[in-house]
Amino acid sequence: MPPSVGIVCVLPLVRSFVYTFSSLVPYANLKNSLQPQRITAFDVSPDSTRFATGFLDGSVFLYPISALPTSSHPPQSLTPAPSTRVVARPHLSTTTHLQFFPSSRVLLSAGADFSLSILPADLPDPSTTPSTNSSSTASVRITPVRTLRGHTRPITATLILGLGRNVLSASLDGTLKLWDVSSSALLLSIPAPGAQPILSLVFGPPAEHEHDSDHNPIPDPPPHHEHATIYAGLQNGSVASFDLRTHSARILVPPPASPSPTTTNGGISSLAYNEQHHLLAAGSSR
Repeated sequence: MPPSVGIVCVLPLVRSFVYTFSSLVPYANLKNSLQPQRITAFDVSPDSTRFATGFLDGSVFLYPISALPTSSHPPQSLTPAPSTRVVARPHLSTTTHLQFFPSSRVLLSAGADFSLSILPADLPDPSTTPSTNSSSTASVRITPVRTLRGHTRPITATLILGLGRNVLSASLDGTLKLWDVSSSALLLSIPAPGAQPILSLVFGPPAEHEHDSDHNPIPDPPPHHEHATIYAGLQNGSVASFDLRTHSARILVPPPASPSPTTTNGGISSLAYNEQHHLLAAGSSR
């Protein structure tokens, strides 16, 4: 049995169940199979039926989530049977970000190879899958149904608009890009202020709550989503606000002052927005 590279427990819970699962090492490089790949991205589907892990070699694994009664103390680590595993290799190098579509049946992956991939996220039916012994590494292999290319540096963050007709991606190339999923077409590219690399994204307030600097109601948002404002964390420690209607960006929160001339600010690697209280939280790499 290959060693596992990570164990994740999601506690609490949906009603009376605790979800626990472990991800297996991907052996994409059979010549060097004794070296496990590091987990570099992770996401759980909205319906909590499956999860995805991305790895340093550009591979993506999909697994079902197993439910255990809460009476199991401590929660057990489950190793899914290989026959229930779905494997893809959508990227030439590190998988940097994973996000399930709202349907939980489609997965968006981003990579350090400058590309985005749309992957089917259906799991094999165990009742129709040939049985395999525990030492087998047999699994269902899938390929991307769409590949989106246009960035010139590694992609760091994504957002799915509405039900998934459009997606947004951010990159170290300092651009926020809007894509049409069905055609793989690039619809819009907005540069960050100062061409700063973008590290993180989060949806801003709904359009009906937004006003311009003169306190006049802004025009209707684009048809693809109710949120026309996107907040982005930049590498220099600032937070930018992107407007999908005016195709513009501005600094919302400037970077903090450096403690010394030789010290640089940490990038904003994570963002969270509370719509009810209109609060934006930022996490830095320092």
